[in-house]
Amino acid sequence: MIRFCVVPRLAAALFTSLLFVFCVLAGTAHADPNTYCNPPSGTTGSTTFIGGAWGDGDDWSNGQPDGQCDAVIPAGASVTLSTATGPGTYGNFNSGSAAGLTIGQGATVIVEGVASGVEGNWSNSTTLSVGGDGLTIGKGATLDLEATGNTASGFTAGGGAPGGSANVNVDGNPGEPALVTNDGTIVSSSSDASWGESFNVYGTLSNPGTITDQSGKLTFQGQQSGPYLVNNTGSFSIASGASFNMLAGDGSSFTNDGSFANQGTATLEQSMYWIQSGGNETGNPVEFTGSETLQDSAGAGSFELTYIPNVTDCSNAGLTGTVPAGQTIIVNGGCSGATLNLGTSSDTAPVVNDGTIDLEAPAGGGDAIIQGSELENHGILNSTVGGVLPLANQLLVPLVNEDGGTVNLTGGELEQTTGSTTSNAGTVNIGPGATWLVQGGAFTNTGKLALDIASAGSLGSVNLTTGSKFNAGGTLAPTLMSKYSPAKGKEFEAITLNGGSVTGKFRSVTGGFSADYTKETAATSPYVGVIYGGGTPAPIVSKVAGGAGSATFKVSCSAGATCTYTATGTVSEHLKGKKVLAVAASAKAKASATATKVVTISSKSGSLKRGKSATITLKLNPTGTALLKKFRKLKVSVTIKTRSKVISKTTVTITQPKKKKKQRS
Repeated sequence: MIRFCVVPRLAAALFTSLLFVFCVLAGTAHADPNTYCNPPSGTTGSTTFIGGAWGDGDDWSNGQPDGQCDAVIPAGASVTLSTATGPGTYGNFNSGSAAGLTIGQGATVIVEGVASGVEGNWSNSTTLSVGGDGLTIGKGATLDLEATGNTASGFTAGGGAPGGSANVNVDGNPGEPALVTNDGTIVSSSSDASWGESFNVYGTLSNPGTITDQSGKLTFQGQQSGPYLVNNTGSFSIASGASFNMLAGDGSSFTNDGSFANQGTATLEQSMYWIQSGGNETGNPVEFTGSETLQDSAGAGSFELTYIPNVTDCSNAGLTGTVPAGQTIIVNGGCSGATLNLGTSSDTAPVVNDGTIDLEAPAGGGDAIIQGSELENHGILNSTVGGVLPLANQLLVPLVNEDGGTVNLTGGELEQTTGSTTSNAGTVNIGPGATWLVQGGAFTNTGKLALDIASAGSLGSVNLTTGSKFNAGGTLAPTLMSKYSPAKGKEFEAITLNGGSVTGKFRSVTGGFSADYTKETAATSPYVGVIYGGGTPAPIVSKVAGGAGSATFKVSCSAGATCTYTATGTVSEHLKGKKVLAVAASAKAKASATATKVVTISSKSGSLKRGKSATITLKLNPTGTALLKKFRKLKVSVTIKTRSKVISKTTVTITQPKKKKKQRS
């Protein structure tokens, strides 16, 4: 642009024209402040900031940048984007644009959200718009988004609200996503709670650097042209009191391979993915509020299915892959019920849980629900219900609780419906007053089923409705709680048969209880019960002693049902090569020995009825007989167990029997 001379009206048109040309030629070469970079049609130009104001063409090497020109902020420079300067800003105030933007090493760009107005149009936002050439933030560089309650200098609100949001939009052409690379720092803050910050991209935001949400609300929103992909390999932090919201549709994702530290609030909306593939999430859980999907494989953290009051319904989120150890997923039915969908229509593989999944149905809320593909549990699955029916948690998937896996029911009911099955090879704990309801499906127990009993009317139980089956096996472990001490012979309903059936028997029943299968076919209210004081008690062992050729001990069964025992005598051979140098009760090696080996020289198992006592003789086997013949005296360790529990361990001496003298005829 050029500056114009002003001349009086001249009578002769020719003279006027000549004078106009003269003024043009004499005009200054200085650029107009509103000059924009204007490359030839179909090309992209470039302009470099040389100091001053973003909106002043004089402060750029090739005019102010626009959508046809890439902008460069050189190393160490600083520029604030607030309001455009000079006249001619109608429809373009509080904004700046570039086809692409590079912020050099150590440089700073501040997008300051303020209010201003032009010709009756009032704006409460400042927006930096970058096109398909993308945005690069160099090492040590800073992009600072500052929402404020300020009104730009020289403007009066005149009925418009003061303050404004700070925004960055990066939008490629359809089918040509843009790339944002942050090797420096992106900072967002707000000094007025009425206004927030946004960073909106069609394309990929790659963050090996640092993103810090210091205050206010930071929103990541996808552009209409296509999905928004965030790849975090650096550091992403949300301060206490600050909030982060990612609002992005189909195909959008946040991949966390770095650090995500959430001391504030982090929420996801719409049908995007969170991909947890090795990074860590710390602090408060990331909240899924719509139909998002957690694609899980590695990395600690916590994630919660919930909702945003008056904004979203209860979450209907998805989960695929493996929940790693150290990670927690919370399904919070605090609204009208939250649903965790395992797998997808194209990925029906079982979901593996090595971490923790919490189903929470709080009082006044709704059910927490799991549906979809099979759940293979190696970690912990918790079900907590804070109210009475119809409030419950729902398990609508096949559950395989592997050896080492644990399922805990705390209050209320866990409903295994739709004919689904549970296979328990680990541990299932059902707390006092809690019920595992099986409707039309099956529960197979080869592990441990622990039922907590707090009183005669408060115990954990299983309820089988019509067509349901319980395949008994493994261990049934009733456990008395809260110092409750029922009378011996007191019976409790462990498995209620409301049209269902039980097959088989438990391999063992612990805790001083015995199983009662006699009520399964009762005409009314059939059940499988447990009787206190009817379990297998531990015998009392005394008088363990050695003798000539054998050992003896006394065993007594004073209460309960039949007592069982297993007694074993062992010695340690001290070897040099294959030669046995000595034998002893302990494995402590002799000085000259090169090896030791524990060998069993006697064993005996048996049982006693209640109230009975007996003296048991532990005879030597052939190995023991040979060792006694060689060494004439053996120090023997005698161990006595009941149900794999050691109840006595004693060292005794077994001597060579004396030979009987032949009688003369």
